[in-house]
Amino acid sequence: MDFIRGFFDITSRRAGINAFWRPFFTLALDKAEKGANSVSPLIANALRYINDSLPTLRGIGEVARHLFVSESYLFRRFKREMHQTPKQYIGGKRLLLAEQMLALGESPTAVCQAVGFGDYTSFYRNYRAFFGRAPSVRAMSAERNERNKTENARTNI
Repeated sequence: MDFIRGFFDITSRRAGINAFWRPFFTLALDKAEKGANSVSPLIANALRYINDSLPTLRGIGEVARHLFVSESYLFRRFKREMHQTPKQYIGGKRLLLAEQMLALGESPTAVCQAVGFGDYTSFYRNYRAFFGRAPSVRAMSAERNERNKTENARTNI
């Protein structure tokens, strides 16, 4: 469950997630902090598979086929244990990964493709709803921070 903690840095991420999504991801983080006993082996394997194949994952059907269970059974179990649908979880993970990539200076269009969104329009709409700002704003602030670091390093020489 350490992979969930990687995407949910408590000090910086909780402030950026809007009020609608915060309870869902806080619950997922709390489950991860409690340990492996808080979710069933089926859901733990589903989470592991989702994390490992996030950029290429096409939906819950792929996860269900990998785990040899029906989509409806996995959907019900996932929603009961994680308190969110698999689609919400996958979308949230993709957006958090996108946020990290944008913070490293990647362009929004490259990030859109890298995290598994089909088109930029849906990425933009989801990113804006999730974080409350456009992806380009995050990319520009990352670029500005990098320029400031470089300028500060030059003045300190």
